Parts: sequence; C-alpha cells; structure tokens
Amino acid sequence: MAVHAKHPTAILRAVEAGAKSVEHGEFANETALTAMRDKGVAYVPTLTIYEALAQYNPGNSEAQEAFARLKATVADAIDVGVNVV
Repeated sequence: MAVHAKHPTAILRAVEAGAKSVEHGEFANETALTAMRDKGVAYVPTLTIYEALAQYNPGNSEAQEAFARLKATVADAIDVGVNVV
C-alpha cells in the first residue's frame, strides 16, 4: 500500500497500518523517518513536481520554501537510513 502523507502523525499512522511507501512526506520528522526505516517503508519524495513549481515560480516564496523543505527532509531520510526512491 502506498500512502500520500505529509504530516508526521499521518506518516506514523500509515507505517503502523502497514504502508510499503510514503509519497511526499515533506514534514516528516526524525520519529516518522525512524519508524519508516525500522519497518522498511520506502520514501518517494516526488521531488520533480516541487522542483518544477519552484523553478517556474521564482517569485513564489511558498513554492521555494516547499522545495527547500522537501530537499531537507530527503537529506534527513538518507541520514536516518530510509530507502529513498
């Protein structure tokens, strides 16, 4: 089961329910990422859409912040040992 989740609580609930992957997840914290790692849940951050929104909307601070936040979460996931695909 693939789950689209952003908030850490939603991610934890998905992991507990047996999700095999979490899509997006830009607000994942260390607790959520550790649970994903421990249960072998893959992380699919969907970087392309966030990058495109930031690239084609350079004046949109919300798009820029979302892309920066997602990149930071991906780095955190890699550091924790989550399988990022």
